[in-house]
Amino acid sequence: AVASVLNQTFKKFELIIVNDASTDKTLDIIKFFSKKDSRVKIVNNDTRLDIASSLNKGINLAQSNIIARMDADDIAFSNRLELQYKLISSSNNISVVGANVVIIDTSGNQTATRRYPDTSRELKKCLFRYSPFAHPVVMFRKSMFEEIGRYNPKYSPTEDLDLWFRLGSKYEFGSIPETLLKYRVYEKSSS
Repeated sequence: AVASVLNQTFKKFELIIVNDASTDKTLDIIKFFSKKDSRVKIVNNDTRLDIASSLNKGINLAQSNIIARMDADDIAFSNRLELQYKLISSSNNISVVGANVVIIDTSGNQTATRRYPDTSRELKKCLFRYSPFAHPVVMFRKSMFEEIGRYNPKYSPTEDLDLWFRLGSKYEFGSIPETLLKYRVYEKSSS
């Protein structure tokens, strides 16, 4: 996951990694990357928080107004940030940008593909049936995120759907009609 972000065609970013009190070698791996690349910033939770609280903590530290989110077990395609940044920058009223994803298993084998609509209208219609975005492949504006109240931890593990409803009531959505992430799903995934 970290290597796939550091090898993006879009180079100007900071990579904030929130280690949510892991008990394995995650922190050592993150430290290895931070020594090799100054764009890597580490946030280490002493006690385990939920995903929404960890996301809020990391986003709060971000210097950019554009936030790209990803999970530790997923793999970004090399042009992900570049394509999503172009789309979100095309209009000041776009709050969130998504993309299609390939579902992979624990061994990295492709098991399915998820395709999402690419117009704001169609993405908003999805809200009443399913999430219009795969959460690990979204890019959004920090200013709009803060304005509508950030991730709400009481809705975990559907903190993303709650956020999309609030953002979608005021702003537009967008999605790249291409696959930009390998999304790892396994039997005990929160999703």
